[in-house]
Amino acid sequence: MERISFFVFVLILATACSSGTEQRKEEKPKNFEMPQIPAELTNPADRAVFLADHYWDKFDFSDTTYCSVPEITEQAFVNFIDLLDHIPAKNVDCSIKSMLKKAESDSIMYAYFVKLYGEYLYNTDSPMRNEEYYIPVLESLLTSDKVSDVMKIKSAKQLNWVKKNRIDSVASDFVYTDKKGRINRMSSIKAPRTLLFFYNPGCEMCSEALSFLKNSARMKALVRDKQLVVLAIYPDGDIDAWREHAADFPKEWLNGYDKDRVIDKGELYDLKTFPAIYLLDEDKRVILKNTSAEQIETYYDNLIVECH
Repeated sequence: MERISFFVFVLILATACSSGTEQRKEEKPKNFEMPQIPAELTNPADRAVFLADHYWDKFDFSDTTYCSVPEITEQAFVNFIDLLDHIPAKNVDCSIKSMLKKAESDSIMYAYFVKLYGEYLYNTDSPMRNEEYYIPVLESLLTSDKVSDVMKIKSAKQLNWVKKNRIDSVASDFVYTDKKGRINRMSSIKAPRTLLFFYNPGCEMCSEALSFLKNSARMKALVRDKQLVVLAIYPDGDIDAWREHAADFPKEWLNGYDKDRVIDKGELYDLKTFPAIYLLDEDKRVILKNTSAEQIETYYDNLIVECH
């Protein structure tokens, strides 16, 4: 689905609202009708909050034929998620829960939107992945009468995972063993940024991410200038496999394994897929969670733009 810039989005809305209601009454195609923002709301932030709060007011959640026209319904959903980036977190929570409450008017429609939320906000391959936005979705599932007990159990487990190592929280500490057999603690790393790279030896996706990071001029410069420490961690127990692939990693990186598998057994990190990549600040607070190698580079690209 195509993402429309928020500011273009609001501009389109303002133009549509100024055209009056008479023309809309004459044309009745299946479409997504956005709410009219009150003229007295001129501040962009206030307009965004109003739009998010009332975004779904005119959508007919009982009309399940909308499920078969993704160019309308899914596109409207994508624009809604994009809009959430421009409002306070408390409003995000309320807007998502309010929308899902409306969707409960029909089981098919409710299931359709729950699926979209999962695909866009929780799928590891989604460029719009956002676990913070997915929390109110999971909380809604736990209280909905449209959801089976099995689904609620699954949602409770997911909620437990997404609430671990949240953005801005201090990352779970752990110890690891390096190639010389020394025991080290993650929190003892001194650097402006720390990149945690959890991997499995021989994992194809891990190899691709590793190749990207190894060949990124920006990443190499950050490590060289001691602005970033990369800690590659093998959380499983096959030490022979770890030793076999130890040479795959740059010598400037830290590379270790979890000898007692505390990370895995204690469920300290969400390792349902590999690689699992986290970016931490100087105080080991989470900046990016379950991110990709490309998004790490984008983060630094944006940081440089902001500094200039």
